[in-house]
Amino acid sequence: MSAFIATAFTQNNADAAKTQWRQVAEQVRLKLLLQNLQTLQKFRTERVAEGMGFEPTIGV
Repeated sequence: MSAFIATAFTQNNADAAKTQWRQVAEQVRLKLLLQNLQTLQKFRTERVAEGMGFEPTIGV
């Protein structure tokens, strides 16, 4: 994470730094969104399996 942030501070001018910062922020947002979606999917799959009387098998 710190490497992403550091790239914004290595730019030659303010405009380049702003552009780089926006790109970094978007990458971080997407990564966090994907992690949250994966967690939600795992949770929902486990709940459905339990509701049907099956043992969850995700992550095995």
